[in-house]
Amino acid sequence: AVRGAPAIGVAAAMGLAAAMRPFAAEPAATLWPRVAAGAELLRATRPTAVNLGWALDRMLRIADRAPEDIVAALRGEATAI
Repeated sequence: AVRGAPAIGVAAAMGLAAAMRPFAAEPAATLWPRVAAGAELLRATRPTAVNLGWALDRMLRIADRAPEDIVAALRGEATAI
């Protein structure tokens, strides 16, 4: 159980990253739909949690701007994010 708005946001962001890790070998073009779907699934768990949505939106903005960097980060490679 996670309590507190900031902690819920952090847990959502970390949960999204952890959920995508098994798919890190996929090209960024096929990974992106998984990231978006995973974010929406997490968002649906607590739709009124502002920090949860904020954290997921921030993750999606970063992934949209630099999809190759996100894939590198999931693979454990050096990244500039």
